[in-house]
Amino acid sequence: MKKLSILLTAAIAFGFTACDDVEPNPPAQSNPELEAFEAADIKLAQTADHTLDLQTAQEAEQPVTVADITDLAYFPEGYDLNFVFEVALDNTFSKVAKIPATYVYNEQAKAIQVQPVEFEDAMRTTFTRNPATVEIFTRIAAYGIKDGSTVRLGTPEKPYFNDATWEYTLKRLDTPVIESGYWLVGSFCNWQPAAGIEFIQMNAGDPYDEPVFTAVFEVSEAQAAEGYSWKIVPASAHDADNWTGAFGAQGDQNEGVLVPSPEAQTEAGIVKEAGKFKLTVDMRARTYTLAYAIDFLYVPGNATGTSDKDFQTKVLRLPTSDYTHYQGVARLRNDWYLTGQPSNKGIVFRPDGDATVDSDNIVSGKMKNDPTGEAKMPAKNSLYLIDANIAAMTYKASPITAISVIGSFNGWNLETAVPMKHASNWLTWTVENVTLDDGAFKLNCNGAWTISFGGEPSNIVPVNNGGDMTCEAGTYDLKLDFSKLPYTLTMTRK
Repeated sequence: MKKLSILLTAAIAFGFTACDDVEPNPPAQSNPELEAFEAADIKLAQTADHTLDLQTAQEAEQPVTVADITDLAYFPEGYDLNFVFEVALDNTFSKVAKIPATYVYNEQAKAIQVQPVEFEDAMRTTFTRNPATVEIFTRIAAYGIKDGSTVRLGTPEKPYFNDATWEYTLKRLDTPVIESGYWLVGSFCNWQPAAGIEFIQMNAGDPYDEPVFTAVFEVSEAQAAEGYSWKIVPASAHDADNWTGAFGAQGDQNEGVLVPSPEAQTEAGIVKEAGKFKLTVDMRARTYTLAYAIDFLYVPGNATGTSDKDFQTKVLRLPTSDYTHYQGVARLRNDWYLTGQPSNKGIVFRPDGDATVDSDNIVSGKMKNDPTGEAKMPAKNSLYLIDANIAAMTYKASPITAISVIGSFNGWNLETAVPMKHASNWLTWTVENVTLDDGAFKLNCNGAWTISFGGEPSNIVPVNNGGDMTCEAGTYDLKLDFSKLPYTLTMTRK
């Protein structure tokens, strides 16, 4: 007899249920004094068919058999036996999905089984939602459960009950197709799918995992009067110039659901006002939202001015690349807030509740659209790097009290970085006679790397890693200008 030892003793709340029809043979025996179970081997074998078809099993309302049990005897009395089916996409099991399994052991069947939906959920949660057929690597662990305690069965030399890693071809559950690209089509392009406006994926990745896309478009007064009608076609339909797989809209102008609509001009969404808009669609949830596309967020306040006459020319603004995140520099003093351009018809972002100010004077909080309110964000008298997210409705303003030149010329040493001086408005910073080498340099703030600027002298941007600038070796006067976009660094060689 081989001793089946307790490999790991721990209270693990698996919540599994053993099958009632298990009949160990010969009769079970136990000894509570022992730290190991006397039992015959639990012997498992890979199924003859090395393809696990979740869709077929689901349609048949049957579990998926993931292993055959060739021997199961002498299991100790009073313990429930449970198995866990472990799945990975590589044979090193660097990332593992653990799926609870049940088993049957009777005259009709001797097998370990997994429910198709639980299998699919584990694959989606751990790996990807993409339903494409995939090769998987598997192993099986066994546990004994008694009086609420769980012990893992096996030995340190053999913690799993399959002799070797088993490879299977996994056919996933069918899910609605999500293509890698989508196009906005409608009255603005005479309903020609090949002439639409391309959506941009919000976050890079497999579209089944990152299914949110956005498109920006402008509606003229004439188009708004007629009703700017729109639908969505997948990239395959755009390329073929047809309506296969197209979606229409059910809901109001601002939000609703996408519905299959493979015919032109049916169930179209309609925009009835002029302006610049951003349409966001979630192709997994099949929903849409329409909002104004704000090109810039302006930063009016005590230090920046609020005059309507020169608002768009003198009040500083924050740029965006995705119409969601806005980041830029402004001099703040006491009260400030954020607004969209006048064409956005009175979008004004004010604090939603009290702001948080930490020990470094970083101001952060939630915000809301409140055109008629008076609440403002607080700030000390300084230059700030402002981050705003109009989807999450959050803002953060980090003070910049010092800017220095740092690079290969000084070994990237924070302590010997060359300080710049700011003008009275904090928007221009200068330094003379900086000797640079043929390497790289950038601009760090506050004597640290939390905030730094780089990119190109003609387009200075906030950067984390990277963003180094290069130049020819020599001595330079430098002028950093935050007063207008794009931010620039003028380098005058002496």
